[in-house]
Amino acid sequence: MTSNKKYIFTTLILLIGLLLAIILSIMTGRYLFPPSQILDIILNGKEAAAMNIDASVVWNLRIPRILLNILVGGGLAIADTVFQGSFRNPLVSPDILGVSSGAAFVAALGILISGINIHATVFALVFSVISVCLTYSLARLRNEITPRSLVLSGMIISAIFSALISLTKYIADPYDKLPAITYWLMGRSRHIGTFSIPNDKDYEIVANVLEKVGISSLASKKVTNISGGQLQLVLIARALASDPQLLVMDEPESYLEFKNQYTMLSMIRTTVSDTKLACIMNTHYPAHALQISDKTLMMKPRNHIFGSTKDIVTKHNLNDYFEVQSKIITDNENNIPYSAFVVLGTHK
Repeated sequence: MTSNKKYIFTTLILLIGLLLAIILSIMTGRYLFPPSQILDIILNGKEAAAMNIDASVVWNLRIPRILLNILVGGGLAIADTVFQGSFRNPLVSPDILGVSSGAAFVAALGILISGINIHATVFALVFSVISVCLTYSLARLRNEITPRSLVLSGMIISAIFSALISLTKYIADPYDKLPAITYWLMGRSRHIGTFSIPNDKDYEIVANVLEKVGISSLASKKVTNISGGQLQLVLIARALASDPQLLVMDEPESYLEFKNQYTMLSMIRTTVSDTKLACIMNTHYPAHALQISDKTLMMKPRNHIFGSTKDIVTKHNLNDYFEVQSKIITDNENNIPYSAFVVLGTHK
């Protein structure tokens, strides 16, 4: 077989593979379509999309995304070829040279500052070129460029920008555009496979958690449209939705009014008792520790005490550690025991 025939044969195989991938992508997804239905939808033309939901899914969602993926994949392949030819190194690629991470960092920074717009795209393009220049300059510090030095320099630049991307994502407000229900479902992500989507069981678990926390009415609201106290309950619900073995909470009752404080603390105590969940909670309210905790760690500069809550949260220890004059009142109402913490004054 001549070289020209090998080229034609390889091209034909790749085109057949691409066609099969396109057909499979149109057929599969959240909504499954049999081949016969796909053929009818395509033969009826795009006009049918205005009248039929199945045709709309194919013409308005799947086909545009497939074409976009083909263009992106082709662009990456061309970029790889250009880089490998320009640097005469078969190992280089946009990822290795730091182009991808550099562009991603500037795009993320632009979105953080001014939102998604043309400026973020332009800056990403410009900085991708700068990333290549940085990698090239680092590789020729010893006045020579070898395949090894180029690859190592690219990995260094890529690692730096990847760290900056993580920092940008940490600083960014994660609640800006995410609807509350999507945010809660993120708590189930450790139970969902890489290429999977939340199933009926995940939605059922989330619904049960929302009901337990008492915020089912917020399920359809955006996070930006709820109060700070409601957001606090959302975060607790997201954590509980992941079925954790250990729950670490930093002042979970903060920003909550009295009713929701009681609901939150009771829910934590009930959940711990029912599921054998371990919970570590930080609070500035001794009465809350008396209400739900089994053991307490009390700290002050250069000293701390730890033990059973009833032995640690005492009048003497509170006066010593918080420098206040206080009193703990214990009683019961309708056979429900309770404890109250009252501050009578401060140490002078």
